[in-house]
Amino acid sequence: MTQSASAVRSDRRPSAPVLRLCLVVGGLTWIPARWGVMTTWDTTWLGMGYVGWNRLMVVPLTLLVAGCLLATRTRSRRRTRVSWGTVTVGFVAALLGVLVEFVVGGGLRGGPPLLAMAGWGLYLAGTTIAGLGACVAAVLEGLDRAGPRRAARALSLGLAGVSMLAWPVLMITGSDEAAVVDQLIVGAAWALVGLAAAARSEPARRGGARAIPVQPSSDRVTGP
Repeated sequence: MTQSASAVRSDRRPSAPVLRLCLVVGGLTWIPARWGVMTTWDTTWLGMGYVGWNRLMVVPLTLLVAGCLLATRTRSRRRTRVSWGTVTVGFVAALLGVLVEFVVGGGLRGGPPLLAMAGWGLYLAGTTIAGLGACVAAVLEGLDRAGPRRAARALSLGLAGVSMLAWPVLMITGSDEAAVVDQLIVGAAWALVGLAAAARSEPARRGGARAIPVQPSSDRVTGP
């Protein structure tokens, strides 16, 4: 008895709609959350201030962690898994940074400065790692087999990665307005990544899926 390799992989491959949902909703919720973070240092928006909007960043970051983790598990090529895994690690670090600075510490103006600085450092390092991973994943997706869906995913991944890497530079150079727009692009790009996620993780190899023999169960009852 034989079983195709794709069928074996499907046993451990999460549902593609869940992957898409996490990335799309994560990207869309990123947009208002980051707008609130970037515009409420001395004011409020929709009844919440700077600390509140930073705490709300837990929602998009958690969804993006879940989506990128599912994407990592669906990749069959090792180098692509590593790049998506790097993005996942980056978002985990960013999530931990938000939790440390704003949930545990209460922010720079409302909690211990040490926790605030540690959380900020984790967030900045995490988003940088995620941006680098997204850029590498975009290149690998682009070099893979051609197709409109794959090309769209590569382009959206590249846009997400580049915009994430651009944000610290814009902040350092004092381009505050451009930094706000950049963060909106980040969210939109990750939503596009989710929309472009293929229903199948990898295209089937030419010549059909390789058959994998399935060993009979050792506790099967046999005749005399």
